[in-house]
Amino acid sequence: MTQLSSESAGPTSTPTGGLLDDGQLTNVQFVTNQIIGRDMSVYSTQVNRDTTQQGLLTVRGRLLRPSADVFPGWLRAFNQRGYTPFLRPMPDGDADEVELNVVAGVAPKAHPKVWINALLFALTVVSTLFVGALYGEAAASVTSAADLLRPSFLLSGWPFAATLLGILGAHEFGHYFAARYHKVGVTLPYFIPMPLGFGTLGAFIRMTEPVPDRRKLFDIGVAGPIAGLILAVPLLFVGLSTSPMLVPPSSPGAMLEGNSILYYTAKFLVFG
Repeated sequence: MTQLSSESAGPTSTPTGGLLDDGQLTNVQFVTNQIIGRDMSVYSTQVNRDTTQQGLLTVRGRLLRPSADVFPGWLRAFNQRGYTPFLRPMPDGDADEVELNVVAGVAPKAHPKVWINALLFALTVVSTLFVGALYGEAAASVTSAADLLRPSFLLSGWPFAATLLGILGAHEFGHYFAARYHKVGVTLPYFIPMPLGFGTLGAFIRMTEPVPDRRKLFDIGVAGPIAGLILAVPLLFVGLSTSPMLVPPSSPGAMLEGNSILYYTAKFLVFG
């Protein structure tokens, strides 16, 4: 981490549009050189006087230490001075050659409204219960629209809802906890209800700050699918073991499920 002198330049009031004056440009360059000087061998520096361009300053060079070690310190130091850095590999460069873009402003700390997450989750629970009940045996007893709103009918869809939301929740919280582990700001999952199809359009989380480096971005990205898969595989076997084996119907309106390699193998292991 770069140690900063007490004589560091203070933040500059940078407009969101228009041209920067010489004093502002000098301050941006001074701050950048002070922060990255010990950790990066600079090839070139491009100053963008027009703030409508991509970034105030573009610096190209070679990192002297891994980006995972230097960028968190850079991010804090730039943010303290009113700027935000973005680091990416140089096109056609080797692994240590990078391009640093410095932009004006700092993203404000987000204060997510947790009640929105809770409301969307509750609605998604209801929508998946509804769809699960339509797929179940209780659907045969429905004779009117009022029957669809009976609590007993909705609760009959709990196996479908619990399985789907369990896998979906594991996936999203895999992303969430990986982000928290790497100290990256992130919201709780937003579930999307949909009373048709599978009962939901999925879920997403939102990052509230830049990811410091590609390794952490990879960890956060891959954690979701791994967490979902870890839960999905045993639930697949539970579902198969509690399902009856039936002769395929001869009626033309019947729907036959397909087989992936994993699904076929699981059915073979359960049913023989």
